[in-house]
Amino acid sequence: MRRYNMNATESVCLYKFKRDCAFQDPSGTRVLIYSLVSNINHACPDCAQATFLVAEAYDITVTLVKDVRASEEIFIDFGEARSHFDCSLCNTKEPIWKRRKRKKNGRDTKRRGDTDGEEPQNP
Repeated sequence: MRRYNMNATESVCLYKFKRDCAFQDPSGTRVLIYSLVSNINHACPDCAQATFLVAEAYDITVTLVKDVRASEEIFIDFGEARSHFDCSLCNTKEPIWKRRKRKKNGRDTKRRGDTDGEEPQNP
């Protein structure tokens, strides 16, 4: 494999791409990029319809845990390593780990758009 000396801008761009689009192998030493799975977007654990597992052989398995209709987009929870993403489905502007920490510390005041997976109530 040929190595390429990147300038600072290219290095930052590659880092952000790996952070946002790649999966990590089980040992944590490599990043893996999958053409199909890279198109699956993030949702909080309450909204995600699928889970994923990266095996030692660098195979990735995506398993549906909720029903998905034909032509409906599939979402997975990227986990705490990528907790900087907002949930695409419930529109929360706060990562799930922050919401859980806030609740644990007794500051469970909801923010606008924060449903915690609850159904909206009609007045």
